[in-house]
Amino acid sequence: MISSRSFLSGRSLATLMAATSLLLGGCASLEQKLQDAKPTARVAGVSISDMSLDDVTLKVKLAINNPNAIAIPMSGLAMKLLVSGNQLAAVEQPDSSLTLKANGETLTELPVTFRFADLYQVYQASKGQNEVAYAIDADVFTDLPVAGRVSLPANYQGSLPIPQMPKLSLQTVNLEDIGWSGATLRLKLNIDNPNSFGIKVNGLDYNVGAGSNQLASGALGAVDLQANKTALLDLPLKLSFSELGKSVMSLLTSSTATEISFSGALDYQPDLSIWNPQPLKFNVSQTLNR
Repeated sequence: MISSRSFLSGRSLATLMAATSLLLGGCASLEQKLQDAKPTARVAGVSISDMSLDDVTLKVKLAINNPNAIAIPMSGLAMKLLVSGNQLAAVEQPDSSLTLKANGETLTELPVTFRFADLYQVYQASKGQNEVAYAIDADVFTDLPVAGRVSLPANYQGSLPIPQMPKLSLQTVNLEDIGWSGATLRLKLNIDNPNSFGIKVNGLDYNVGAGSNQLASGALGAVDLQANKTALLDLPLKLSFSELGKSVMSLLTSSTATEISFSGALDYQPDLSIWNPQPLKFNVSQTLNR
């Protein structure tokens, strides 16, 4: 026979378990509601606002969603820019006065600048590359009722072009159509674009010389350089021996090795509108082929 005490103990235990389950269920439900009411942050986009051969400034747009019916004050912002796990730059705004509007998304932007010299120092493998992968780790701090100061993380990954100047070289220099009155000096010119974006050559002013003697000068028109491509230009120059003189004629037609110099300035504009470089000055040479 089951005793009355045993029966009461069993019923009390069942009641206790039911109450505990209800309490825990209520806590779990409350915790879920608090979690659902917590604002969230994301990186809505990253753009380049300024760039040079020395540094670059990124504009990071943060979007913070507040699902609550009341506005919430934001108490700070912190952001790190990482390359291969190494911190390259950081931005902090501990006294941000931005307010997150109720039942909606609030946008804010943060600029972050870093030098390419620092990039090469923390990540040497990036030197010589035309782009680099990066990551952004951001935290938005808010003051929530009951919960207090809360951090809202936002992460982003992307790639960034590393600007490089075009490279100019002489492939060959040939002396052709030699006669008593003159000859044709034909230059094969390489213009290399090592970037992941196109470049427009607006113009190229040049001087051609042999030793201390100037042979010719002139200008080339516009040329479009495709990304990661090399353009080969053919530049035939008519030389008049009567204008250049007998000594230059002898220099060009003798069997002695002669270096032809090609110098000047190249005016170019990258497809990146935020990069406005200065004209590239060049001075290259190549041995004359007769």
